[in-house]
Amino acid sequence: MVLLPSLPSQNASNLGAASGVLAALSLDKEVIKRILRRDIMQQSPLYQEWQQEAEQRGEQRGEEKARRSLALKMLQENLPLEMIARLTELSIEQLQQLRQT
Repeated sequence: MVLLPSLPSQNASNLGAASGVLAALSLDKEVIKRILRRDIMQQSPLYQEWQQEAEQRGEQRGEEKARRSLALKMLQENLPLEMIARLTELSIEQLQQLRQT
């Protein structure tokens, strides 16, 4: 049996995160959870970067949803499209599509 040399903690965490991604291609999610410890995965700078990117995408989606909701209320109040576009940072085209839904 060949043993791998001891890896620095950061490399080991990155290896764990990468293993999790690759395992997801062929293994069931529950099996992966049993094999790879979550706390080790979370120590990986790579995993943390992915987590941060996912959080940013979620925040952007939330902000977009809030802008659309506000714009819809403004449209229902018959405010001018130009004003709504300026306040919500949505385009006139987006507002026209929103009005039709």
